[in-house]
Amino acid sequence: MRYRLLFALLLVAGCQAASDKEQLRQWYDQNNEQYFLGMLPKDTVIDYSLHDDEFMGATTKIEGKFHISLNRKYNLAVNVAKVTLYHEECHVSTWGEIEQHGLRWKSCMHRIENEGAFEGLL
Repeated sequence: MRYRLLFALLLVAGCQAASDKEQLRQWYDQNNEQYFLGMLPKDTVIDYSLHDDEFMGATTKIEGKFHISLNRKYNLAVNVAKVTLYHEECHVSTWGEIEQHGLRWKSCMHRIENEGAFEGLL
C-alpha cells in the first residue's frame, strides 16, 4: 500500500518525461552495480511492452531469462519509471519468493531506500 501511494504521488508530480528502453537498460545496469552488487542477471530484458492497465510494471522469467516490462501509460515521468524499475529489480533479486510482495521483497525495497535509491525521486 505504501508503494502504491508513492507511485500515485510521483505520477502527478509533473516530472520530466520518461525515456526509451536504452535508458531503462542504462538505469538497470547502474542500479545493479550500485544497489545489487552486480548480482542481477545482465541479460535481463527491459522494455515498455506492458499494456495491462492494472499494472505499472511486471517481471516474468521465461526459459531462464528475466523480462521487466513497464507500462508506458503509468511511467510517463522519469522519476516514476525509475521507482517502478527499482520495484521490479527487487522482484528479480527475490525471485522464487512465494508471496509476490513478501518479506524478502519488502526487505529489498527498504534496503535500497536506506542506501539512497529514492533520493531526489520522491
